[in-house]
Amino acid sequence: YLSLFWDLGNNNEEARNKVAQNIAHHMKNEELCEDASYVFGRLVIGLSSNRKSARVGFATALTNLLLLIPSSVFDSNQLMQLMEEKLKIQGNNKSEDKEVYLGRVFCLLSLIQSKKLTDENSTESLKETVTQLVKLSETKHFLRSITYHGLTEIAAQVSRESFKNSVWPLISDRFDNGWESCTPEILYLLETCAKLHPKTCNKEYLKTKFSATPTRITKHLARIVAETTSCHPNINPFAISIISSVGKLGSKSLGKLWSEHLSTTLLSSSPERKYLSIKLAIHSLSCLEVDQLSEVWSKDLLMHLYHALLNKDNPLHLICKNELPKYLGEKLNQQDVSWGVQYNLLFRLFSSITHTSIIYSIVSHFKLPALLKYIIWLKQLFLYGTRGDVGIQDINLDVARSLFRWSSSQLSHLVRMQSLPREEEWIGSIIKFLFVHSHFIVTAENSTSSVLEEGSIKADFIELSQATQSHIQQCFTNVLSWLNNMLPLVYDKTNTEEKKPNVPRIPGTMNSGNFWLTFITKYADQTLLDKSMKPVFQLDDQLQQIWTKTMDYVAKLTKLKSQGTRSSKSSEATALQLLLLHVGLQLISFNPQVQASAVDVLEDLQVIVDERFFKKSKKADADQPHWVDVIVEILLTMLSQGSHSVRIVAEQVFRLINPHLTPSSLKLMLDVLKLKSEELMKDDEDVDGDGEDEEGDEEDNAEEDDEDVDGDGEDEEGDEEDNAEEAQKKSDADSESSEEESDDGSDEEDAVDVDEEFKKRIKEALGDAAAPSEESDANDEDESEDEEFSDDAMMRIDPLLSDIFKQRKLLLLQLSRKATKKNNRMQVTHFQLRCLDLLETFITRQCATNPLVLDLLLPLLDVVESSTKDPEKEILAERATVVLRIKLCKMKGYPHSLDDDVIDRCHDNIAKALKKCYSASGGVFLSQLASHCCMLYLRVLSGNSGKDSKNSSGAVDVDRVCSFYSSALEDFMTKRESRIQACVIQDFISRYPNYAQGLIQPLTTMVADGIQLYRKTQACLML
Repeated sequence: YLSLFWDLGNNNEEARNKVAQNIAHHMKNEELCEDASYVFGRLVIGLSSNRKSARVGFATALTNLLLLIPSSVFDSNQLMQLMEEKLKIQGNNKSEDKEVYLGRVFCLLSLIQSKKLTDENSTESLKETVTQLVKLSETKHFLRSITYHGLTEIAAQVSRESFKNSVWPLISDRFDNGWESCTPEILYLLETCAKLHPKTCNKEYLKTKFSATPTRITKHLARIVAETTSCHPNINPFAISIISSVGKLGSKSLGKLWSEHLSTTLLSSSPERKYLSIKLAIHSLSCLEVDQLSEVWSKDLLMHLYHALLNKDNPLHLICKNELPKYLGEKLNQQDVSWGVQYNLLFRLFSSITHTSIIYSIVSHFKLPALLKYIIWLKQLFLYGTRGDVGIQDINLDVARSLFRWSSSQLSHLVRMQSLPREEEWIGSIIKFLFVHSHFIVTAENSTSSVLEEGSIKADFIELSQATQSHIQQCFTNVLSWLNNMLPLVYDKTNTEEKKPNVPRIPGTMNSGNFWLTFITKYADQTLLDKSMKPVFQLDDQLQQIWTKTMDYVAKLTKLKSQGTRSSKSSEATALQLLLLHVGLQLISFNPQVQASAVDVLEDLQVIVDERFFKKSKKADADQPHWVDVIVEILLTMLSQGSHSVRIVAEQVFRLINPHLTPSSLKLMLDVLKLKSEELMKDDEDVDGDGEDEEGDEEDNAEEDDEDVDGDGEDEEGDEEDNAEEAQKKSDADSESSEEESDDGSDEEDAVDVDEEFKKRIKEALGDAAAPSEESDANDEDESEDEEFSDDAMMRIDPLLSDIFKQRKLLLLQLSRKATKKNNRMQVTHFQLRCLDLLETFITRQCATNPLVLDLLLPLLDVVESSTKDPEKEILAERATVVLRIKLCKMKGYPHSLDDDVIDRCHDNIAKALKKCYSASGGVFLSQLASHCCMLYLRVLSGNSGKDSKNSSGAVDVDRVCSFYSSALEDFMTKRESRIQACVIQDFISRYPNYAQGLIQPLTTMVADGIQLYRKTQACLML
């Protein structure tokens, strides 16, 4: 059992306790009375060890042994003698003395916790223990807290008589100086004595020693709370006990304690005390009412929070960023915190800490009951503003409309917080609320409508401005975008059900299988039918008819899916239904152009639905495009808009229809990738023409204004500077969107050159009348003032200044056009990247079954080749390379049972890929990509069966392939300026040596006839 002592220092608490129990169990079984002294001595010595957790482990084992062994075998006096013998203070080494002091305290605490002092009823041992603890508390400051804890334990254990005769005489002098020298430890001990021994520590004694005015008492309490920071970062429970005790006296008493003393004491001191103030302010929420919230969570406290969150070097930054939201969220979930206090606090944080995300972090810890109350409060805050009765009476913002913006933003963020308990009911209520207030005018007259869930609105409800309504519409769009990409809630991580969901794993659907868009359009349809609801958008009779017809088609497709159609037809119906829902919502858009384009798209979609599901099949017209081609063209148009929500819908629809794609539909997407930016921006020429007309108008206006330069020169100069600033802002914005640092630098240099050139020409035009430099003498300026502004001088200067300002305006227009064109080119590149994402989706889902995947290799190779030459298309080139090399050339599965025309086309593509190597401007990089494409074609052909099923080479025409590579080998070996790279032929030989046997004879010849030593060497390596 001696080996067990070493394990008492283990950092694992469970392992330490197990070892301590083993030692006690061993001694009890063996009845080691004669070894008890050794064991106790070993344990007492171990209390002074600072190894890992040895002190805690030895104290636990000592306490267990004292509880186990009766006092007749080993009593408290023997333990005190062992302590004096084994734990002597030498006084030579401060570090060693510190450990010994701690060992003595732990020894006394083990004796107290074993309750031998009360069991033995020994007055001498009790007095000696109290005396030792009092002495140790005065010896070292770091021992004060733990020694007073021991004294408090003694006061709680002993009888009232023993306390009066043995303990109180030894500790009463601690309280003689009253509040002046009172510390947290002394006050805690006094509280315990007064509570457990009221006859000894009675009210008369307390009045004698601790009598003071309420103001002085609160001042001393604030000082005592501040002194509890010695155990940072753990908060002393006694500090919380003081706050709770004062809170029981009433919310006003607690608010007075904070406002008059505690805030000043804690917030003007060390970071540890500021941290204490934050934790105590959170704890105080249980005892507060709304009126006193501003006294505890004062402006000073909020400013300290703001600076801590803003400055990463602040000692409290990580605590406020990570721990504070968690503590506050858990506290606000508790039932003892009133509803008004909860949301009044969040509102104070919003009005003071607007540049941080602390509110979102706090709300992310809400449970379902608190979350539902918070949603109701936000809606009422939106509807009633500062005149509501939900705990915000005393909080006012400068502009009431900012309440609308803040509350709507908060509601939209709730839907996107995945840590919250998510239910369709509250998500649906938020999306309805945002929709109706962004698309309709809600007033007190129509607030009783059945489509509104929040009830009536007061007559003084502030009407939403256009800017506010646009903000709410953006919040609605953000929520819609999130819902379109969200899986059914049964798949959510917060869902506690262990059953396997039966709902299809389709993004944008509810637990019922219906789309969220269906839920929204149904509510929109109900709202439109309500005559009391006036829409903000324009909806004439024609649009109303199209809307109604679209809803009918959606209902038909829903019924069709519920009847259980074939899987292929079901995916078609789902895709068409999703498109109808998305485009149908555009009918209630604020933009008439969007409504017009939606009408055209809906007409095409309705024709497709009729042909695919509700009419008998007819022979397809040769001139009529395939239905998939029409949908792909619609999806490309949607992707060109650049909206995230639209892009999500387009991707979902494409996933559903990609099994039905045709070569012509793939060609539509590939053509987008191949086109240059200038070909996709044909409308820019019209814009440039208008710009030239504007220039002519400006020149005419400038000539007319030449006669009055003196009066309007300053205004003209101001306009020029404004234009310059606008051009610079546009240039900066375009540079950020393109993420091209080099372009940023060139634009800035152009702007600097313009300004410097402008200043230089102005000085030349003014001549001697130019503004003097800073080093010029003030007297010279006064003397020459009259000469500078003479009439003759101004007449000579006017034409020069006019020309300079004209040229500057033209130059700024050129810079602005340059920035606009650059931004348009980047938008085209992003559009092409989105098209490439669709192709990647098709490759990932159809690589093992659809032979159309094989037709994408060469077009993507062309995209890489053309994009590599354009610096602005660098991102497109990288993405196309990844798709080609990783997704296509290294795909695990590939199509089988190919038709003869597909097999023949694969051979032709091998030849085309090798021809690119003859003139490959991309060097080794492009040649390697072309070689990877050839290897994939050969792998696919080898895995398929040809006309001769016994042929071991599968569908590969070995002679034909060898002829391709023989031509490439001849070009490489005989032409000094050949672009063919050796890796192209080496890949073929190393991957398919059986097919490459036809190259043996040419290689043997080239070993002798090669034009260079390097190429002869390569021929030897290939052989």
